Formats: sequence, C-alpha cells, structure tokens
Amino acid sequence: MPQRKQLYGWATPAELVRMNKAYFPRWSDDAAARLAQRLEIPMKMTFKKLSIGNQSKVALLLALAQGAEVLIWTSPPPGLIP
Repeated sequence: MPQRKQLYGWATPAELVRMNKAYFPRWSDDAAARLAQRLEIPMKMTFKKLSIGNQSKVALLLALAQGAEVLIWTSPPPGLIP
C-alpha cells in the first residue's frame, strides 16, 4: 500500500465507503461499520485532512469490507506500524 493513497481527497471516509460499495457485490456494511469503529476512523473528516495512519486505516477498511475471499499484503500498510 503506498504511503499516499490515491483516493478522493475532498471526500470523507463515509462518502468513500458509499462510493466503493456500489462496485463490490459482496460488500459488507456491517464489516465497514465495525472496522470504522474499531480502527477509530474519523468518518466525517475529509480524506486529505486525515493523518497518513488514518488514511491507511480507511484504505484497509475499503479493502476488507469488499468481502474478498483472499487478500495478499506484501508489506504492512504505512502509518499502521507501531
């Protein structure tokens, strides 16, 4: 996952969720809501104003809520490594 995410900077994470779910038939609103809460993502702040760590969390939420059978990570997402 690149350090700077290529997502719409003007959109909030909530808007990004709404836009992305239309493309994935296995999308889980429940998973997205649980991840947003568990990862403490500020869902009403514009994406460009989020820290790199929170941008990574949004990208992770968008990947996991798709309902993919397999996700392959070649390295941990930037900003999420303690």
